[in-house]
Amino acid sequence: MDTPRPSEFLSGGNLEDYLLSQRKLNGGRPWRPPPKLLLQWSIELARALCFLHNCNPVVIHRDLKPANLLLNEDCHLKVGDFGLSKVKDMQKIAGTYCMTGKTGSMRYMAPEVFLDQPEYDEKVDIFSSALIMWYMALGERPFDRIPAQLVAEKASSSELRPSLDGLRAHTGPQFADLVKSAWSSVPSDRPSANQMVDELEDMTKKLSTLGKKGQKCVIS
Repeated sequence: MDTPRPSEFLSGGNLEDYLLSQRKLNGGRPWRPPPKLLLQWSIELARALCFLHNCNPVVIHRDLKPANLLLNEDCHLKVGDFGLSKVKDMQKIAGTYCMTGKTGSMRYMAPEVFLDQPEYDEKVDIFSSALIMWYMALGERPFDRIPAQLVAEKASSSELRPSLDGLRAHTGPQFADLVKSAWSSVPSDRPSANQMVDELEDMTKKLSTLGKKGQKCVIS
């Protein structure tokens, strides 16, 4: 019998608490990570989803939110809390497979989950990651003053999404466009986790090139 591997101790706590602590240190103003750190976190989140979504069978996390993203002592991001995760059941039940609706955290919930659509897939994690990336970039919880259930309801009924104006101004168009595509109301229009990694790595290369040239380091 194999000896169980010890769990990694993630001394940095969760991302939600980290962002809030940085906000306090910033005099109560939203703290925005430098572009290099923002891209690092975004890539690490997307790579984790690549692993889950390329498992056989596919694993859907279903509860992605900043409080479930953990940081190690070097501020690298890890995905945690798989209590609501689901293995994508490819065995047909009356011609389809069934998933549980309204599962996860309402503020980051994909419309198809809130609407109890029984055939949703791993693209629900992509939707959640888009809102997390918006939060990471701007240091503000999406629709913080609106009850989470109302946010999920409006996201489903009227395509409520956070504004992209501030995101474009802070990060540049490529990052903002990726976030926009990832929170599309049409799951098939959202990029895969692999596609997100490719886009984010391309942004990282561009950022590195600009830095070497001494130019302003916006993401794109």
